[in-house]
Amino acid sequence: TDKAVTLTAGQTIKLGTCTVTGSVGTGDTFLRLVNSSNSEVSSNDDSVGTLSYLSYTVPAGKGGTYTIKAGCYSNTACTGTVAYTIE
Repeated sequence: TDKAVTLTAGQTIKLGTCTVTGSVGTGDTFLRLVNSSNSEVSSNDDSVGTLSYLSYTVPAGKGGTYTIKAGCYSNTACTGTVAYTIE
């Protein structure tokens, strides 16, 4: 599942299937954050057990549309809700 978010330089996005309020997950989740050029800027596989969490601060001059990409690691099955905060 993909979710587009708009971020400005200096903002920090925290997202996960764990750690963030409202997030849940089962199985081996995998998260990636990509920029508008579809280049991965951050990813996480196993933060708490097999659930995923990442934090990314947007560098100066790099604001714009980012996409949260959520899935399962390798061929494993997983489910969950990705929650995120922007500070």
